[in-house]
Amino acid sequence: VAPGIDRLCGIFVARALERLGFGFEVGRGFTADELAGELGVAPKHRQVFRRMLEMLAEDGVLACSNVRWTVTQAPSAADPAEGWRALSNGYPAYLAELTYLWRCGHRLADVLRGEVDPLHLLFPDGSLATADHLYQDAPISRIYNRLAARAVRLALSRLPEQRTVRLLEIGGGTGGMTSYVLRQLPAGQSEFVFTDVSSRFTTYA
Repeated sequence: VAPGIDRLCGIFVARALERLGFGFEVGRGFTADELAGELGVAPKHRQVFRRMLEMLAEDGVLACSNVRWTVTQAPSAADPAEGWRALSNGYPAYLAELTYLWRCGHRLADVLRGEVDPLHLLFPDGSLATADHLYQDAPISRIYNRLAARAVRLALSRLPEQRTVRLLEIGGGTGGMTSYVLRQLPAGQSEFVFTDVSSRFTTYA
């Protein structure tokens, strides 16, 4: 699924730049700062904008020499809707990642200009449903969640009898990993501190 997601990301980036007024004329040169200023990219998004240029370079659309970028070929003209449907049908377990990709990809130009708050795309109407599914049930999250649970279980196997277990989770988010780790803790002798920068997340968790 990863190569398909990467291709779709490249298409969305190219579409966003076109929406902002960029023409992919082969041979056209620019620096990242020049183009960001020309397209009206908000200062707070300049770093991610540079990463997007790197993505287009990975796709062969751009090339970079020192700090100067050059258009080497036109971007893919593929319909992102067709690519998204193919990925959704082929990899239904990745629905959370693909939902975020579709939701954010279409509004990428607006985000870059600072006209849309990306948090509103990640949590529409304050909903944590997609985020919860991503951090708890998505395939890549399940791998890391299970590894964390296994690491805690191994650590507990060497714990002296009757010793209290104390854990601190920093940036717990929706509690996806927490739900895996808590199952490993001995009842009656565990102390778990859950933290996140957002009180909404801690309440939800």
